[in-house]
Amino acid sequence: MREGLAEGIPLPDASVDAVTAADAGEHPHFDGPPWQDAVRAAGGWTAPREIRVTTSQPAHRERMVDYLASMSWIAAMPDDQRAETLAQVGALVEAGETPDELPVHVVIGVTASADPG
Repeated sequence: MREGLAEGIPLPDASVDAVTAADAGEHPHFDGPPWQDAVRAAGGWTAPREIRVTTSQPAHRERMVDYLASMSWIAAMPDDQRAETLAQVGALVEAGETPDELPVHVVIGVTASADPG
């Protein structure tokens, strides 16, 4: 496994069987084409498809700020703005009611090598 920005990890052709990128596609902080277009342009893969999953997770007051801090639009903020925003979120969470569960929506992109050999 390699961590980093999707477009910043150099990999030679046919060197991996799978690639995942969180927040990829038409996300404002992902500097590349939608993943489906990249797969089609690369050739050698089956038609891309998506599986959408919705589930829920327990909502813990102490983890809500961490959850928001993990989102790319928050991470992309300048350090001082991010710290101020997270402090404001923390104050709102502490002052309000926390739901028992939060919904989680996931989109999984699926394709396979057209040459399984």
